[in-house]
Amino acid sequence: MKSDSQIREEVIQELRWDPQVTDPDAIGVAVKDGAVTLTGAVSTYAQKFAAVRAGWVTLNGEVEWQYQRLEVERMVQHVRDVVGISNNIIVTPKVSPGQVQAKIEEAFKREAEIDARHISVAISDHTARLYGHVHSLNEANAARAAAASAPGIASVESHLVVTP
Repeated sequence: MKSDSQIREEVIQELRWDPQVTDPDAIGVAVKDGAVTLTGAVSTYAQKFAAVRAGWVTLNGEVEWQYQRLEVERMVQHVRDVVGISNNIIVTPKVSPGQVQAKIEEAFKREAEIDARHISVAISDHTARLYGHVHSLNEANAARAAAASAPGIASVESHLVVTP
């Protein structure tokens, strides 16, 4: 079993190696009895806290974008002896559902692989639901990715039908 200081040093090293972390020294790392607490800003992220007990990490906090939620999880999973992660970070958008829907529809129009005329989007509870038909699996995947990258979207439900 590692000491608290060894765990702290590994977490600090992981933060320093991560290209997404613009100022690793701005992140506070405290360890007491195997519990790790991270405080501060990670790139443009809101404040995060992580609790580690017996190799299991629980992430809590708020971010504006889904990719930020996933990036914090990715950073922590590289620390040795972590055996599982509970990601309770909440995606809280700074935009209304109508604005999110408009952003997704604009992204569809910009994406060369997506025929936006045949896809509709519904936003509810941080979930984007895609309806309509596409010409290929690549087009469906591109639509899912475009929707997932919108601010405040935590999940995407695809109800798209492939009709070549």
